[in-house]
Amino acid sequence: YGFFGLYRGLSVLIYGSIPKAAVRFGAFETFKNHMVDERGNLPPSGRMLCGLGAGICEAIFAVTPMETIKVKFINDRRKPNPEFKGFLHGVGMIVKREGIGGIYKGLTATILKQGSNQAIRFFVMETLKDKYRGGDPKQNVPKYIVGLMGLFA
Repeated sequence: YGFFGLYRGLSVLIYGSIPKAAVRFGAFETFKNHMVDERGNLPPSGRMLCGLGAGICEAIFAVTPMETIKVKFINDRRKPNPEFKGFLHGVGMIVKREGIGGIYKGLTATILKQGSNQAIRFFVMETLKDKYRGGDPKQNVPKYIVGLMGLFA
């Protein structure tokens, strides 16, 4: 255990966090590009819908599989003789035994959670940015202000 025991399981967190953020922000920007008006403004309903879509994508492509895998790995480690020899081995065994559905347990609940979280988060963030810019989408928002808005959202 010791000092490095603090980092046990970090690889699974990294494997999940990077794709989760990529899917969340990539999906939001993709949906946003389809919903902005001719001036580049996203209406309030669009902010909410784009956030909802981002959350749903995040749930399907990143959160549900990673959370399900994480729980199965925790349960495996509690066994007297753990079976999983590493991340890829463990995922392979789960899929071999249970099919692809084995990594999608709880999908509906996760879609509801992530969809509502991101709908609210992106609505707040985009509304704050819009207020700061005075409705002009070309107006620059300094990075530290965006960071503060993100903290609030």
